Amino acid sequence: MIKNVVGIVFATHSLAACENADTAQYAEEIEDASEDLSEVDNGRFSVTTSVERDESAVETETEGVFVMTDEGMDWQTSVVMEGPDSDDSTKTELSSVDSTTYERFGRVDEEGRYIDQDGEVVNDAEWVKAEEDFGSPLEPLLDIDLDESMIDDITKEERDATVVYTVNYSEEFLEQQKEENLSELEDEVERLQDADANEQIIQSVEHNIAYQEGLTYEAIVLESIVDNEGVLVQYTLETEVQESVAIRPDSEPGRVTTRNKIEIHEYNDPGIEVILDEME
Repeated sequence: MIKNVVGIVFATHSLAACENADTAQYAEEIEDASEDLSEVDNGRFSVTTSVERDESAVETETEGVFVMTDEGMDWQTSVVMEGPDSDDSTKTELSSVDSTTYERFGRVDEEGRYIDQDGEVVNDAEWVKAEEDFGSPLEPLLDIDLDESMIDDITKEERDATVVYTVNYSEEFLEQQKEENLSELEDEVERLQDADANEQIIQSVEHNIAYQEGLTYEAIVLESIVDNEGVLVQYTLETEVQESVAIRPDSEPGRVTTRNKIEIHEYNDPGIEVILDEME
């Protein structure tokens, strides 16, 4: 009987040690693939954000290019928000060149060209220096540092000439994320109050705090895809929460899944460049 018990304990410890070794190895492989991405010359990418609440879903997609430089990275993004009519759509573009961010925004036609109030095409839409630094949209891919103490497990599988890593985060990590989100919102309220901001804006953030406090984080999963060159080409972070308070007065609390996916479509293409054709 004693031998059986000892055998079971030994087997359990061996399995745990094996799982921990796999987690450490897989985490290192993901980080290495992230580092390899930082060494490419350039690339095209997209950022897709979706929010699913019960049976409804909202999705936005931003397309962009990046070029590695001696100082870091230049990048440019473009997103079109479609309106109810073809001439009500708008486009927002951001460009970061030599660590300075520029932007331009306006109405566009069906082909994505800027138009004026009369619907005429504007060929010289100007870039202006942005009032704030938006940060690189590729930062999550280029700055991966996995904390193994916050991970339950990592699985690895081959899929269509790629390697897919799935990271399941721990309950402790979920609680930490909630605390960090609340802390950021509380800091934002203090910043707005110090700046004597409009009271409605402050109340809006405070309402968001009350909403966030009522959330139960149920799962956070990171899927990383590495191509056959060892380069990280896709990063998808999925967060599932359960609401206790409805986000809008006319809705009921439900289950919400937020998915942020960054995908590198191609890289090391000599034809890719970041250009500010017109700049103010």
